[in-house]
Amino acid sequence: MPDDIDANRRTPAWLWVLFAFGLAVFGTGSFLARVEGHLYGVLILAVGLAIVLTFVVLRGRHASKR
Repeated sequence: MPDDIDANRRTPAWLWVLFAFGLAVFGTGSFLARVEGHLYGVLILAVGLAIVLTFVVLRGRHASKR
């Protein structure tokens, strides 16, 4: 069975690290806002969401270059 995935179209590892970091920050903010009841948890949650959205934009740009 031939491999349909082109090696040049793969997402770089550093983008996946950025995505994982964004999810971790988002999860931490969600925990602090919901379970602990701290208002700064909402700000941390927003930062995590911004990191994940940055990943989506950068991945889209990387995919469109190829």
